[in-house]
Parts: sequence; structure tokens; C-alpha cells
Amino acid sequence: MLLILPFFAFGQVDLISKNGSDYIYRNDVYKSNELAELYMQSQNALDLYKSGRKYRTVGRTIGYAGLALIVTGLVGLATDQKDFMLFDGGAIGIGLLLELIAIAPIIKGSYNLNKALKTFNYEMIERHGYQSDTSLSINVTGNRVGLIMTF
Repeated sequence: MLLILPFFAFGQVDLISKNGSDYIYRNDVYKSNELAELYMQSQNALDLYKSGRKYRTVGRTIGYAGLALIVTGLVGLATDQKDFMLFDGGAIGIGLLLELIAIAPIIKGSYNLNKALKTFNYEMIERHGYQSDTSLSINVTGNRVGLIMTF
């Protein structure tokens, strides 16, 4: 029974749910880059969303630069010019290093975007008067000991 109660609370509030790469809010479908207008209802979620988008943009930019260096190095090695072999190998090495560096901001950005979604949903639940935690305890009531459920 305790597992069923949170579902009732979630069912009574308009929350954002994720379905693949789409986000659904009040039966409307949004893409990831369109969520800012929804997050304007929650400043904390909006800040996390903007931060996450910036981190992912930085990560992707670094990743594309690394990919460009790798391709340049591979094309240079394919032309069999011995004079530029050190340059081409260096370009590939730096490109691979940039690809590894790009992973960190992409992960941080994805974390912030997921946290923005959770923050928004949690604030919507709180705003509509629901508590997120359900509990079942034995406490003293007005006239005896009783089983008290909070939801």
C-alpha cells in the first residue's frame, strides 16, 4: 500500500515526464531545447537547466574540435607525406585527448539537466500541497496509540 500512495500524489499534479527524447507536460510534447519556458515556473530548475545546456554545449564543442583534429591527422597520414608525419600524429593525439576531455562537461551537463527535471517536478508537487515522502508510523493520538499514515 505504501508504494501506491506516491503514484496518487504524482497523478494529481502536472509533472514533466520523459518519453525517449521527448518531454511531455500537460499532454504537450516538448524537445529538450524547449523546456526553458516550462522551467520559468521554478527558478532553481531554470538555473540548473541553463547550466546543463551550457556544459553540454562546451562538451560538444570540445568534442567536435577533437574530431576535426583526428580527421585532419588521418587525412594527412593517408597522403603519405613523410614531412608532416609528426604533425599528423600529434593532431591525432591531441584530438583523442580533446575527445576524452569533452566527456566531463557532457556528463556534468546531463546530470544538471536531469536534476532540473527532478527539481521542477518536486517543486510542482510541493506547490500543490503534496508532500513527497509517505510514511507509516505508530504514534500516540488524542486518546490512544494509533497507526498514522502521512502522505
